[in-house]
Parts: sequence; C-alpha cells; structure tokens
Amino acid sequence: MLAIISDLFDTSDFPARRYCGDWSQAHGWVHIILDATIILCYMAIPLLLIYFKKQKKVGAFQPVF
Repeated sequence: MLAIISDLFDTSDFPARRYCGDWSQAHGWVHIILDATIILCYMAIPLLLIYFKKQKKVGAFQPVF
C-alpha cells in the first residue's frame, strides 16, 4: 500500500521543464524566480495573518481564528 502512494507522487520519469520546448537561459530563470516568488507568497499569507492577529486582540479575522 505504501508503494502505491509513493509511486503516485514519483516525478522521476517527468522531463524537466527546460527540455519541453525551445527555451532560452533567461526564460528558464524567469520561471524559476516566479515559482520561488509564488512559494514565498503562499508562505507569507498565514504568517501575516498570525502577525496581525497578535497585534490586535479583536479584529475582522475573529471568525477565522
């Protein structure tokens, strides 16, 4: 059962994004930077919500917490 789950998330057979099409070096770096920015934004959202919640004890996000 564990092997089935690990095979489900195995991406070793997938080609790298840079090999799918005619990409320049700059085009590849743009995608890497944008992907990293998106990851950082998704991590920042909950951290900012916690920060604002601690700054103000009663606020607009009360039902969320």
